[in-house]
Amino acid sequence: MTADNLRLFLELSSKLIEEAEDAKAILYKREYEFFASDCGKPVWCHLYELPILQHALQGVDFLGGENAIQRLAGSENKIIEACVLVKEADAEIDAWNPTPDEKEELRPVLAAVYALSFSLTNSFRALMTFGLYLNDLIAIVRNGGPDAGKALLQAVKIDPTVIGCQSAITYISQRTLLGDTKFLGKLGAAMKGKLSDSEKNHFEKVRLVLQVLHETGAKRLSGPDLYQLFVQELALVEGDEHSNSDTGNVENNLRQFAYQFLKKKAVSQPA
Repeated sequence: MTADNLRLFLELSSKLIEEAEDAKAILYKREYEFFASDCGKPVWCHLYELPILQHALQGVDFLGGENAIQRLAGSENKIIEACVLVKEADAEIDAWNPTPDEKEELRPVLAAVYALSFSLTNSFRALMTFGLYLNDLIAIVRNGGPDAGKALLQAVKIDPTVIGCQSAITYISQRTLLGDTKFLGKLGAAMKGKLSDSEKNHFEKVRLVLQVLHETGAKRLSGPDLYQLFVQELALVEGDEHSNSDTGNVENNLRQFAYQFLKKKAVSQPA
């Protein structure tokens, strides 16, 4: 996995998030068209119960169906191939000049189709914010244990519709029966989607890169390797010469950050 490949992936990820926000704005402006009584109802919370790969495969028809699966399976560099598939799909959409009849045929299903894209974007936002896909956070809730409450609150901050997941409903019901008003109060606050100061940081893209390296089986990077990648090659983190004296050594901070990130992976795999 080269730095150029990672730059391409980061560029594509940013574009997808921007396009998701643009699509949401379009739906809002034309609510009465896309949410009319004859339209499919956009519900997606159940997708968070799936492992992220199965979740993503729900949209494979958009990228070319079985052909896309075969291309990804046969590619030596699946990140690059996925980027190519998305760009090809975007080009087809840009070149499409639908007739009025084709527009009307698409209208009843557009919101439901967008819901899949929206759910995947939210899962990536969770990864960039908390280091875990939304699907992984819901898996932690489903498995129970001491981290279940924290995982649910994090998931709700990214997408409040996760409370519709069976795993979330089960956990909330349990806390309700136990009279856990403290957790229920935190749940209400989390619904507003406001991140704490500690959750607002500039390491979103660092998490995304670490996830790509993790999923592609790259070897664990040393402190100097991390510094070279994130400071010198990708320019996602400022070097020692630009850091505040009280923040500590940048290389050591990156090493600790990567360690904590991968530690989560060891204990947070979906069931």
